[in-house]
Amino acid sequence: MRKLLSALLCASMVMTSFGVSALAAESGTAYGEVPATSESISIDGEKDEIYDQGLKIAIADPDSSTPDDTTTGDAWLLWNGSDTIYAYVEVKDSDVIVYDGTPNAWETDSVELFLDYSNTVARTRDQYRIDIKGVATYYDTTTYTGDDTKAYGFENWAVNEMDDGYAVEFEIKAYNESISADMNVGFHLMINNMVEAGTRGMVHSDPAGNVPESFGYITLSGDTVEIEVPEEPAVDEGGEQAAQTSDLGIAVAAVSLAAASIALVALKKRK
Repeated sequence: MRKLLSALLCASMVMTSFGVSALAAESGTAYGEVPATSESISIDGEKDEIYDQGLKIAIADPDSSTPDDTTTGDAWLLWNGSDTIYAYVEVKDSDVIVYDGTPNAWETDSVELFLDYSNTVARTRDQYRIDIKGVATYYDTTTYTGDDTKAYGFENWAVNEMDDGYAVEFEIKAYNESISADMNVGFHLMINNMVEAGTRGMVHSDPAGNVPESFGYITLSGDTVEIEVPEEPAVDEGGEQAAQTSDLGIAVAAVSLAAASIALVALKKRK
């Protein structure tokens, strides 16, 4: 009996441990569901129409150390239903700064996207960055730059300067594990906002800040979205035929009336 109770107690402790981990991993912001799409998305820094049907996330939570809280952003997310996540991000920044005086990739105006496919409390993560110069980097170093980042799923990227800031676009493939519908993926967005050479502010998508253990998560949805093509008005062939027949009847009646009028005039003249 004691052995049985001990076994049950151990099992209970194990289950509790799993439960705490799951809750801890998903205790951050639940951003919502990212719909799937089979539409072709152009990675050019311009917003494809299909993004309007994606999950929209605001980036408007400045870090406590940020001297400028006027810079904000919005992101739209989609995935292809199999292995790739797309993100289009618009940044509202009245003073875009290109800073070349540092080897640190994050010390210029840029956007960072964090993903944690395991969504565990340990918060291992992939970190992708696109700066205002169109340079892509992976993680916290300049070692993985440009095409070197493709080994880590950074398939494609783009930047586009706008009148009130800039836009970046990410195409990220799950390179080391599979992803699927109904899966929760650890997620975070951060804007690196240079306010002057050497001084950086940070704006986040949630209050977690730059702390991986507190990141929120997105849910990959099995629902699909597509661009709606407006239908052309249907032609009522029966109605059109009826209209033509009616027009013909009116014409015949007019001709008949004219003929009758001529005959009546001729008859009067004979009298």
